[in-house]
Amino acid sequence: MKLVTHVYHENLPSLTMRLLGSASVDSIMRAFRHDSLVVQKLDELRVTWPDTPEKAFLRVKLVYKSGRSVDRMLGLVWNLYALDQAELLSNVRPVWPREGLPNHSWSLREMIAAIQGGDFTPQKWDKVQKCEAEMRAQPPRDIGSLIGYRMGPKYIDLEEGNTRVTAAALASVLPPIIKMYLGEPPIL
Repeated sequence: MKLVTHVYHENLPSLTMRLLGSASVDSIMRAFRHDSLVVQKLDELRVTWPDTPEKAFLRVKLVYKSGRSVDRMLGLVWNLYALDQAELLSNVRPVWPREGLPNHSWSLREMIAAIQGGDFTPQKWDKVQKCEAEMRAQPPRDIGSLIGYRMGPKYIDLEEGNTRVTAAALASVLPPIIKMYLGEPPIL
């Protein structure tokens, strides 16, 4: 594994992550297979996940029809990275906002502390609690790959995996290394 550091401005700190490899658009679409909006759309359409290689276009269409920002995804370069717990908790911003602020307004660490302190209840709280209980009962070795967008030199906005990563952190079973597909603007 290669250590990669991206510097977007010479005076700003940068994220340091292990690059595991590049990712195709299809691998990003496949990572949305268990996303709540995608599962809801599958149920609504009464269809199963299009899992075969020749159905790649159907996966893109399904993720798009689920309300995910496919247009944005197609304009980015995608890589798979490994983040350690500290970097994940400090630099990844969950979609669930602080009260009165926009999405991605705090770090995972800040949000987890607010939940534990009784000062915040995330959207989909029932799903987070169910997932947390399942993880406590049977701790996972891996929570699956997360999906996020690089937002400048230091932050990543989490797109997919909010429920899983929150539940794992609350259950104290967050793996030491977490894999994340990261969309970044192309360098031209």
